[in-house]
Amino acid sequence: MKIILALIATLFISKLAPVLNNQTQAQVVQQVAVKVQPTVADVPAPTQVIETVQVQETPIRGSHEDILTTTGIPRDQWYAVEYILGNESTDWCPTRVQGYHGNCLDYVPNFQEDNNTVGYGICQSTPANKMAKYGSDWRSNVYTQMKWCNGYAIERYGNWHNAYTFWTRNHWW
Repeated sequence: MKIILALIATLFISKLAPVLNNQTQAQVVQQVAVKVQPTVADVPAPTQVIETVQVQETPIRGSHEDILTTTGIPRDQWYAVEYILGNESTDWCPTRVQGYHGNCLDYVPNFQEDNNTVGYGICQSTPANKMAKYGSDWRSNVYTQMKWCNGYAIERYGNWHNAYTFWTRNHWW
């Protein structure tokens, strides 16, 4: 309400400007400004709460060998994992979004986790939130993501070798 009064006063003064001298104009503006200082009560409460999720990256601790061993992938299939992930995420970046080719980000602002058209993470899960069944830290933990990737490779292709064969023919998996 006070803001509206200030606007009305400003319009009123602008119409009187030719009649008032500069000093009188300044005095009227100052008096109106003092009387209509906005307060916290004048600011409407937000109607919608927007939640921002900031994902903190869990650094890759250890080598690819450590990650593959920890997640239980047989050694004779590591070549297939290295090949697929090298093409899907390049640097095994757990926050990699499909189409982004820069450095590995600590978090991805405004990313829709249920997007069915954009891959996410080291294996480019689409939608990204499929990985949540392997851990609440799926957004940034390379070990959790690798567990999901392994489950995906076995469920869809039977093993990593078959996933590799499919990838080399289709350039996706």
